[in-house]
Amino acid sequence: MSKQLVIALVATIFGIVTIGVGLFVLSQTPATTQISPGQAPETKDLAETHLYVPQIDASGTLTGRDISDLTPGSEPWCDAMMDMPDHEFQAENAKVFADHCIYTKP
Repeated sequence: MSKQLVIALVATIFGIVTIGVGLFVLSQTPATTQISPGQAPETKDLAETHLYVPQIDASGTLTGRDISDLTPGSEPWCDAMMDMPDHEFQAENAKVFADHCIYTKP
């Protein structure tokens, strides 16, 4: 084989491999959503986007999360109730917790 043919073959193989790697990287990259001018970005409830980190007070006990601002039966409410000690449950909250957080209907 001539030297020019070998160089062309190596360059072609290098180009094909480069294109293949580029396509693979593009296929693994998640698509971004484009926001057109004048369109408001989608907002989510803060309870859905932020995690609650339980805090420990000075005596070393776990402090409960204030659930008064959460909708009973919602996922953030269920998460807060999971962190709450059993002795802090009230009868009405225990029933809603059982119905919506433990025994959910498919």
